[in-house]
Amino acid sequence: MPDFEVRGTDVHGTAAEERVTADSARSIVENLRGSGVQVSKLSAPRARRLFEPKGVRLDEFAFFNRELAGAVKRGVPLPGTIRALSRDLRGARVRRALDEVSRDLEEGVDLADALSRRSDVFPPGYVALVSAGLRSGDLAGTLTVFADEARLTSRLRGKLASAIAYPLGVALAASALLAVYGWSVVPMFEQMFCEMQTELPGVTKLHLVFARLFRWTPVVLLALVVLLPLAWTVISLSAEGARSMAALKLRLPVFGGFFRAVVMARFSRTVAAAIRSGAPLPEAVTLAGLSSGNAAIRWAAERARAEVEGGATLSDAMAPHTRIFPATLVWMVHIAEQRGEMAEAFAEYAGLMDERAERAGEAIPVLVSAVLVVFAGSVLAEGVIALFMPLMRLC
Repeated sequence: MPDFEVRGTDVHGTAAEERVTADSARSIVENLRGSGVQVSKLSAPRARRLFEPKGVRLDEFAFFNRELAGAVKRGVPLPGTIRALSRDLRGARVRRALDEVSRDLEEGVDLADALSRRSDVFPPGYVALVSAGLRSGDLAGTLTVFADEARLTSRLRGKLASAIAYPLGVALAASALLAVYGWSVVPMFEQMFCEMQTELPGVTKLHLVFARLFRWTPVVLLALVVLLPLAWTVISLSAEGARSMAALKLRLPVFGGFFRAVVMARFSRTVAAAIRSGAPLPEAVTLAGLSSGNAAIRWAAERARAEVEGGATLSDAMAPHTRIFPATLVWMVHIAEQRGEMAEAFAEYAGLMDERAERAGEAIPVLVSAVLVVFAGSVLAEGVIALFMPLMRLC
């Protein structure tokens, strides 16, 4: 179970902050309220802290899990395999942790317990899925799924970086061009118009006013790049704020579809992996909500888990949250429940979302960059017309 950072005030007005281990945020709030503690802050672990080990690259971790899965299938002893595979990892911290895991395995400790003893390196989500794989007798399958997840996550992060960095670079270049225009070109024409001592057309006067603002476009853009993420982080400090901002992230124009595809692919793939590993459905949904890295999806997953534990089907539990869980996924889950193919349905949906994220990741930089270039070009073209209009009147 994951750890939560909790801050609360008791009946005497004494404030305290501590780390609490629980299966869901709701259970923490209910338990503390029963003890007379009012929760003022509750933050769950991020997806990276929950599932990704510290000190190792995702592509290396994917290779490690895939090779370890192959060794499990062939019946090769795990201690020697883990020790050998760790030599290919660049992080000294994770190599030391795996050496300690190998020694524990040689002493008879099972893999999940050995990993859990190194919680500073191996996060609880990874340990939970390994434990489920051991219980189901399909550890190799669990490790393979985890390897695929790590590989796809690494690739999608590259897509995300490209989708944001390239348009941002174009925006900075366009703002620099407008600044040069405002500082160098426009003052020359202003001096010329002053010497001409002629009445300027209204469009020219208006353009000269706005052209002075162009000088500060790089500063404004850089301020937005710094202040918007900062404001986003501050608002997300509270559980309610984090949920609101996470929901907003999924509805952003242009980028929202990409973010939704990424988090729903991660959510669906985690549910499929957990079910195949033998984890109970409520636990699988909770793990998937945490793995999504999105507070809105995590909140909806906790609500769905509670309803499933109360006897509802998962599709019925997800149906009221169609702004979070797409209707297509709810329909696929409903059909899968009738056929007994839950893991297959979630895996198929994860594949669909991966394809959508790939396409969006390729289209977004082109689309946003084209819009920025057209905007900057239109402004400059309008400027040329406005500045040369008084000169054309003299001809």
